[in-house]
Order: sequence, then C-alpha cells, then structure tokens
Amino acid sequence: MGTTNFTELRDEVVLDLPGASLPLIDHHAVRVIQRFCKLTYSWTFDQDAISIVDGQSDYELDSHPSYSDVERVLVVVMDGVTLNPGIDYTIANRCHDIHIVAEPTKDILEGLEVQVALRPKLTATYICDRYYDDWFEVWVHGLLARMMAMPAKTWTNPQLSVMHNAMFWDGVRDSKIEQQKGGTVRLLTARPKYKFA
Repeated sequence: MGTTNFTELRDEVVLDLPGASLPLIDHHAVRVIQRFCKLTYSWTFDQDAISIVDGQSDYELDSHPSYSDVERVLVVVMDGVTLNPGIDYTIANRCHDIHIVAEPTKDILEGLEVQVALRPKLTATYICDRYYDDWFEVWVHGLLARMMAMPAKTWTNPQLSVMHNAMFWDGVRDSKIEQQKGGTVRLLTARPKYKFA
C-alpha cells in the first residue's frame, strides 16, 4: 500500500493562507483528517487474520499501518460466523484488544478476522494513497475552514471559513452515504413515501 505525504495537502492550501507557517498548516491538516475519520469511519482496514488458541479469549489488533490508530472495530468474524459487539466480544485498550466472551474451546488457524476503521496518529506525516485520493478535496475544505476561522491572523476570513465548512460537511455526508451503500456500517433500505391502495 503506497502512501502520500501530508505536504501534498499543504500545497493545496498554502496560497489561500498568506502568512501561515508550514508546520502550523501540517498540524491542522492532521487534525482535520482525524476528525473526518472519527465522523465517517471511512478509512477501513482488514487486520491480518488471527489464529484462535484454545482457552485464550484476548487478542491484540496490531497489524494496521504504524502511522494509524484504530478508531472503531467494524466487523468481527470468528470461524466464519459474524460476532455481535457487546454480546460475543468486547473491545479494550482503546480498540487495540478484543475479548471473545465465550472462551474458545479449540485452536483455529487464522480463525479470527477483524475489520477496523482507522485514523492517522497525531504524529503521522502521511496516509495511504487510495484514501488520500478519494477525500483530499474534502480535507482541503476542512483545513481552510479551520484555519480561516482563527481570529486576528493575516489569513482570517470568516465568510470563506463558513463556505469551506459547509463543503467539508457535505463531504462527510457523502462519505457516510458511500459507507452505508457499501454495507460497511449498515444497509440503506428504500421505502415508498406514500401507501398505495
């Protein structure tokens, strides 16, 4: 999986933020992407399959990229059966550990499959190419909204901040819809507005 440096995002906004330092832009870029990830759960990742051990209920989720943290566990499948959160498994240690409620009674090679939603670490300087390519325009709007809302700066612009903020939230909505259509979070069901005789 290739990666894109956050400086690519900086290059998209630097001319709109006269006087803003590059480290400040980079800091807020990571914050915007983290917020987007927390709101949408759209950066999904399939952990390496984990081998189940007889009598062992706790397993570590550690195969995601080093520049990311687990935001949420989305799907857990054990031996081909989808488990229910809070009933069949629980999460601990800020989504880094999973506890199987019913203690396994046999070894199962690569028997535990887990899909998670990720967010970049605050210290991250890059993110996977595919995710960057899909959402960088939304992040540009979020970054400009955040920075233009800062008071008494040479780049302060409350009116443009409001516009960029609205476009950021449109992107958040679009990402959530895309996730729902893909079945990652839940399926959309179409129902007629009116009853027909």
